[in-house]
Amino acid sequence: MRQEWLEATENLIAELLDSSLYKTLETAHVTLHQAKDLEPLIERYTHDKSRFDEARRFGQHHPDLKAIKAAFQASKTALFNDVRVQTYLSAHSALQAFLSTLATRLGESVSKSIKAPLSMRAFMEEPHG
Repeated sequence: MRQEWLEATENLIAELLDSSLYKTLETAHVTLHQAKDLEPLIERYTHDKSRFDEARRFGQHHPDLKAIKAAFQASKTALFNDVRVQTYLSAHSALQAFLSTLATRLGESVSKSIKAPLSMRAFMEEPHG
C-alpha cells in the first residue's frame, strides 16, 4: 500500500510539472528574472515596501508616513502595471488555486472531516511572533 502511495505521488508530481499551469508560471518566472529593465523597479519597490512597513509600525505618529506611503504606492503601481509582472502573478494565482483545490480533494479523499486550508498560504507563511 505504501509503495502505491509513493508511486501515485510521483505520478501526480510529474503530471503537475508537465501541466500548462506550471509551464506558464515557469516561463513567466524566467521572463521576470531575465528582464534587466525590471531590476530598478523591483529594487525600488522592495526598498519602499521596507520603509513603509517600518513607518507603519509607528502608525500615524511617524512624521513621514504620508510621503513614505505615497512613494510605496507609486513604486508598487510602476512594478505591478508591467505586463510581465501581471503575467507572472496571474500564472501564480492560477497554479495556487489548482493546488488549493487539489489539497482539498486529497483531504476529502482521506476523510470528509479533514478541513484543508482554502489557501496554500497557510503552509507557506512563517508563524507570526
